[in-house]
Parts: sequence; structure tokens; C-alpha cells
Amino acid sequence: INAEYMGEKEVSLGIGQHCQEPEVEDYWTAGKFVKSLVFGGLDGVTTVIALISSAAAAGEETISVDAVFVLGFATLLADAFSMGLGDYLSSLAQGDLFSESPREAFWNGIVMFCSFTLFGGIALLSFVPLTTTSPMLRFQISCILSAMCLFVLGTVKGKLHGTHWSYSGFQMLLSGSLSCFLSYLVSAAVHTLVGNVHSMT
Repeated sequence: INAEYMGEKEVSLGIGQHCQEPEVEDYWTAGKFVKSLVFGGLDGVTTVIALISSAAAAGEETISVDAVFVLGFATLLADAFSMGLGDYLSSLAQGDLFSESPREAFWNGIVMFCSFTLFGGIALLSFVPLTTTSPMLRFQISCILSAMCLFVLGTVKGKLHGTHWSYSGFQMLLSGSLSCFLSYLVSAAVHTLVGNVHSMT
């Protein structure tokens, strides 16, 4: 009886240990951070470049480098915190369905915040008010830096998901560029409309 009891105990322990293995699976080597990394970087770049594009669409004579930098930096940190917290809370909510642990949810939020801040900060670098560079040249540099960030994010996503790096890179570049271009067009149209209204009054 004791032998049978011990055997059943060993089997039950073995089953319990097997069921716990996914919970201790390494977060980084499993690639569970990819979604937060890519989405955070994409949102960071598009948020900042959309703000800069809106300012550039109004015309070089109306762009204040200091104002763009301060507004961009404040928006970057506030949105990064909001996105990181949102990713953490949504991961916790999904945990009941997909067996995602609170620890993984925490790291998702951290990765989202860091990725948003890093890639969005790169897009904002050209507007750091340390030189006398013209605002439109700063805008062009920001567009180039943003395009590089988007392509890098796409290649990382492709490498980790097994798709071709160039295809994934250009796909990310295209999607981000379209959103920034749309922001520029809308801002230019609104600026023109407001100018026409002022000229009529």
C-alpha cells in the first residue's frame, strides 16, 4: 500500500511540475517581449513625428524649435507611461485566458514604456535646441531618423517571427510613413482653412 501510495504521489508531483513549466519559461528567450517592443516603438515614433509634422505643415515661419521640443518631450513621456500602464493592465486581463503571469505582464509594461521612449526620443533628437539649424532641416532629419527606426523595428519583428527581414522592415516603414504623411496633410489643410477664415474677417 505504501509503495502504491508513493508511486501515486510521485506521479502527481510529476504532473504538477510539468504543469508549472510554462510559468517559469524565460520571458526573453521565448520572445514574449516582441509585441510590446514593436508596438511601443511604432507608437513612439508615429506619435512624435505626427506632432512634428503638424508643426512643419504650418510653415517654417511659425515653427518654434523650443516649443516643439518641450511639447514633444512632455507628450513622449506622458504617452509612454500611459502605453506602458495600459499594456501591463491589458496583459493582466489576458492572463486569465492565456495563462500569462503577473510577472510577464509587468515586463510587458516595462518593455512598452522603454521602447516607446527610446524610439520616440530618437525621432525628437533633431529638435534638441542646441544648434541654430533651421526648423525645416530639423524636420527632414527627424523624418530620416523616424524612417530608420521604423525599418529597424520591422527587421527585429521579422527576425524573431521568422519572416524575411527586408519585407518586414519595409512593411513597418510603409505603415508608419503613411500615418505620418496623413498627419502632415491634415495639419496643412487645417492651417490653410484657418488662414482663409482669418483673411475673411
